[in-house]
Amino acid sequence: MPALYRRAALFVAPFVRAESGDQEGLGLVLVEAIGCGCPVLAGDVPAVSDVLAESWRIDVRDTRALAARIVQMLADPTASMNQAQEARGRLVSHLGWDQVAARYAGLLQSALPRDGGMTP
Repeated sequence: MPALYRRAALFVAPFVRAESGDQEGLGLVLVEAIGCGCPVLAGDVPAVSDVLAESWRIDVRDTRALAARIVQMLADPTASMNQAQEARGRLVSHLGWDQVAARYAGLLQSALPRDGGMTP
């Protein structure tokens, strides 16, 4: 997949929220694409809002707006690639190994008794 993401001009993930409230959308595929430097455009569902800035989310039920945004992003590949690099930097600062490990360490530390678990 990384080779495909690196060669792609744009990754479009038309995630939707159904009338019933069910949602599709997996933020991880967007993280993978951005991690490989690929610009992305995705449907505006909660899993996506954790990963993408608002400018890269769209109501995909508005097919004209979706098509126009795709054309706009493809028409200016330099701007799209620059946005992808900026997004990658934000993701690394939030989801990089060091940041995730530090959050896990904090959770584990908070689960320990205050005296370090040394009292009987």
